[in-house]
Amino acid sequence: MVRATSWTTYEDAFVDALREVRGMGITECVFGDINFDENRAWEEQVCRAAELSALLPLWQLEREAYVGDLIRHGFRAKVIAVKNGTIPKNFLGREIDQALVRDLRPLAVDIAGEAGEYHTLVIDCPLFDSPVHVEDGDAVLRDGVWFLDQHYDVGTRAENL
Repeated sequence: MVRATSWTTYEDAFVDALREVRGMGITECVFGDINFDENRAWEEQVCRAAELSALLPLWQLEREAYVGDLIRHGFRAKVIAVKNGTIPKNFLGREIDQALVRDLRPLAVDIAGEAGEYHTLVIDCPLFDSPVHVEDGDAVLRDGVWFLDQHYDVGTRAENL
């Protein structure tokens, strides 16, 4: 479910999307936050507004072990946003792998990007029928974050959810 939004309309659009999936019979929403109480509170709030339960299965996990588990279990994700001045722009487009983890360590950032140092797009995992085919666009600086524009096939499904 893709929605165009802005920072000012994000929460309303998010709740609207959650209500839509609730109408499809979905009762739970999974979030990947690890330790920020304010994020958890927001996720629980928007889920309550849509009459869903918020699940946070990664809560309080050790970051590097978690990222290692993702890699070992066949999850593929690429970096699509980096906080300017925290992680170099040339990290955009890189896949999460042991080399990336090694290159992140000296930057003194959260290896899992938990504080917003970077964001990713999952392009393949054991739940997908096939990888998401992504074409990288331009890197654009917005609000102190470098974003890598992406063009991808939204038809890829996760059958086993």
